[in-house]
Amino acid sequence: MRSFLNACLVASGLVLSSAFIVIQPYRADAAEGRFAGVADRVLDGYLRPGYRALEEDAGRMADDVAAFCAASETIAPQALKDRFARLARSWSRLEFVRFGPVIAGHRYERLFFWPDVKGRGLRQVRRLMKARDAVVDDPAAYRKKSVALQGLQALEYVLFDGKAVFGPDEAGQYRCRLAMRIAAGIHDTASSLRADWDSDDGYARLMNNPGPDNPVYRSEKEVAQELITVLVSGLEAIRDRKVLVALGRDGATPKPKRLPFRRSGLAIEALAANLDGLAELYRAAGFDRDLKQNDQWLQQGIPFEFRNADRALSSLQMSIENAVADKDAAERLRYVSVVVDTLGEAIGVDLSTAIDLKAGFNALDGD
Repeated sequence: MRSFLNACLVASGLVLSSAFIVIQPYRADAAEGRFAGVADRVLDGYLRPGYRALEEDAGRMADDVAAFCAASETIAPQALKDRFARLARSWSRLEFVRFGPVIAGHRYERLFFWPDVKGRGLRQVRRLMKARDAVVDDPAAYRKKSVALQGLQALEYVLFDGKAVFGPDEAGQYRCRLAMRIAAGIHDTASSLRADWDSDDGYARLMNNPGPDNPVYRSEKEVAQELITVLVSGLEAIRDRKVLVALGRDGATPKPKRLPFRRSGLAIEALAANLDGLAELYRAAGFDRDLKQNDQWLQQGIPFEFRNADRALSSLQMSIENAVADKDAAERLRYVSVVVDTLGEAIGVDLSTAIDLKAGFNALDGD
């Protein structure tokens, strides 16, 4: 399974952090009963509704951008912020799903070109706007452009770069055409993902029918291992690539501007949606069913910690830059990092051990 998935990742251009959890191959003599139905539960309780919501929010975003740009007066795009926030939250709930349809055809990067530490995407968007390239009027040609020009980060910059003004002049009209093209492309990609997950003959069939002839999953346990990977690597990314980067880990310079959606002031909301999505996946999978008595504390402990993190983030009604600069808010962010670390240990070690999902190494032990 792992070699096949790695081939898929290479084909899609996706590179995962070496610190992400690596699951050992499944041994066919292990009991399967515990994981029966896990694919159905996650498909119906998390993946399919999540991608349907993404498609819906992306469609409304595209419609609203088009309607906004049809206005004749010069106006800043703050009216679109609520719509963009809903789209950003829908994506953030699914951000750590790195298997299945989203890795085909560069669709993950086409939606979410992050991290972009060197700012390549931003430079490409700026060059395109400066040149006022007519490629934005050709959907097929634009789709062949760099994925950095096509996703949520590109749309966020066009709408919320601080200088964004839409009006009847040439620059304002071009910005509108570019925003409409990006938003329409995001909707197209989200629609293709929804269709692939809804199809009974697509990746869902592989998840629901593991066995010796299945090229991805030989057992229901391997499906469960895929899902545990999403949970553990997602928690690790929230802690190490987001919260601690913003705060400055081990005395490093705080870098709150590295977080996705900070330009629109939605970085903290996106973090909360990240955790909400992982909590939803955890509930849908039902990994904590039928635990032995000495492991049953996990049934209450894991949801409790998800709620703790959500409460802490919900209390931060400010930008990530202001949160890092404010002593009390920064302490709450540090508390979130501790809670996420606790969740990673509980799921990646305690729960995984209790249900016999063994990792090749502990993804929480290092970068």
